[in-house]
Amino acid sequence: NAPQAVPAAPGFRFAAIASSMGSPHTCALSDVGSAYCWGSDGSGQLGDGVGIAKSAPYVVNRPTGGSIVTLAAGAQHNCGATSTGLAYCWGANVGQLGDGTQVTRALPTAVSPPFAIDFSLKQLSTGDSHSCGLSSGGQAYCWGQNYYGQLGDGTTTSRSTGVQVVLPPGIRLRSLAAADSVSCGVAVDGDAYCWGSNSYFGQLGDGTTTSRSAPTRVLMPAGMKLQFVGPGGTQTCGLDTEGGVWCWGQVLGNYSNRTSVPTKLSVPAGITFASVATGANHACAVTSSGVATCWGQNTSGQLGIGSTTAIDVPIAVRVPTATGFKMLSAGATTTCGLSADGEAWCWGANAFGQLGDGTRIDRTTPVKVILPVGTTLESVHVGRSHVCGVMTGGGVLCWGSNESRQLGDGTPAFQARPVLVTGQQDSTPFPLPVVTPAPALGTLASVATGSSTACGTNASGVAFCWGRNLSGQVGDGTTTSRSAPVAVKVSAGVTMASLAVANNHACGLTASGQAMCWGNNSSGELGDGTTASRDTPVAVASHSRTAYSRITVGGSFTCGQTTTGAVQCWGYNAYGQVGDGTSGTNRVVPASVTFPETVNAAQVVAGGIHACALASSGTLYCWGRTPVARLVTGRPVRIATASHRSESHRR
Repeated sequence: NAPQAVPAAPGFRFAAIASSMGSPHTCALSDVGSAYCWGSDGSGQLGDGVGIAKSAPYVVNRPTGGSIVTLAAGAQHNCGATSTGLAYCWGANVGQLGDGTQVTRALPTAVSPPFAIDFSLKQLSTGDSHSCGLSSGGQAYCWGQNYYGQLGDGTTTSRSTGVQVVLPPGIRLRSLAAADSVSCGVAVDGDAYCWGSNSYFGQLGDGTTTSRSAPTRVLMPAGMKLQFVGPGGTQTCGLDTEGGVWCWGQVLGNYSNRTSVPTKLSVPAGITFASVATGANHACAVTSSGVATCWGQNTSGQLGIGSTTAIDVPIAVRVPTATGFKMLSAGATTTCGLSADGEAWCWGANAFGQLGDGTRIDRTTPVKVILPVGTTLESVHVGRSHVCGVMTGGGVLCWGSNESRQLGDGTPAFQARPVLVTGQQDSTPFPLPVVTPAPALGTLASVATGSSTACGTNASGVAFCWGRNLSGQVGDGTTTSRSAPVAVKVSAGVTMASLAVANNHACGLTASGQAMCWGNNSSGELGDGTTASRDTPVAVASHSRTAYSRITVGGSFTCGQTTTGAVQCWGYNAYGQVGDGTSGTNRVVPASVTFPETVNAAQVVAGGIHACALASSGTLYCWGRTPVARLVTGRPVRIATASHRSESHRR
């Protein structure tokens, strides 16, 4: 059965928001323990089982373990903990859903706990591709991607189920935070520990730039304890128990401004801080007296000081009127704050109207968000290019970019003033379209991946694709991104023997050796003689019914190896990557690659802006902007191996 809309209960109100700086979607937690999400749904992160972007809140399929009491949003996944301490996650999955698989889930799936361990979680936090939870006993668990050791289990092995963070003996945490590829926690005794990525910047604060697969203590001065620590990718900041702010890593968002040990921010005597917020390359803090201060990069005026000059110490934000702040939220290049009287102020980048002042003009000093008359806010949250705030009484307002319908107002239009998230002030049902479920996959026999799209064939030769679909590269006759596999639309009886997927287009070879492509075609990469994009496969315009044995896709161009060992390419040709002796002229139909001698190709592969072929003789040829020969050529050149160069040098 297709998922059905769940109407908001009478008196329905939102109590909290979870949003990520890296993704155009938003989730909110109601005061009765239900989660709602809206915006982009390319990876199933809305949790309603449909996989289609929503312009209004849709209820997340409620887990059986009780009401949701805490919510955390990642770049393309979300997690929630129930009132009984069970953890559920949904969305993109390279392991960060913790369900023992790497299968993207459009509905909440239970996190699989380690065996024989208390796994009742009271707090959750999400990074880009990993998730962490804190148990009621102060033990941390993490799951997902682990390239830099961000799971903290003493390895760099990615995990699809929860693993225990290897804390020092006797240490228990009272708080936990994850961001990008870093995790940090504050222990009960006030010491801070971080683990994960530390290369170049020192964002773990242990005096080195060595990534750590187990928690390492942040080197605070003797006796100095922290009450909060917040990683921000390449920088981390913490608030000490005396109200001082300490930061480490890439403090200014500039490679030359980095420190691997905590540095206390210089402020006038007597100034203490009550809270701190970290953005991509800047940070902000509210003093104990309510003054907003910021420091770091300032390319769009996100420091709010009246200029775009970077500052390496906290400086007071230039608010036009005497305003005391109770919280700040920092995004990539936009900052917002909430005043003590419930008014919202924003400054910095405003290309999408995310400052909420009715314009799209960047501001280097705060402007008041134009809230509806009589409205005040309880909190404000900055996303990638949009902002949302929880209203006093529980409603939600959003403003700014709406390309993935992340404002939740029922439209795809950008909004430079706050709009009400649909369906909050009464019991109006949230409309949910009826969607036909994807056909059963069966067993996949092959798979091919692009940057944000993947395709596979089952044992019967039926092609399926899923993921990003803005150019029709999923091939199902739509441009709707899919969080679950859908069948590629081909004529009856047509089966695929192999597939290749690029950034925005895909190609396949039928069982008879015919090449077919679909998706973006602005450079002729589909090879059908046009530059019209296609959301279903079209036949490549082959020479005299050419049969192909291999097909490969590059950056907006495609190459095929024929059954006779010849190579043909088509599409984008700015650097000569088509290999026909020209450059600068795109090819909308296959062109023969002109080798310097007779070549019988055994293999051909395409890169971003170059391609290479391996001859049956073992000789390697490349063309385009070749990384090996470091030259741009529209004709294949022979690539000498290291041994050949050594022999030539000896002679």
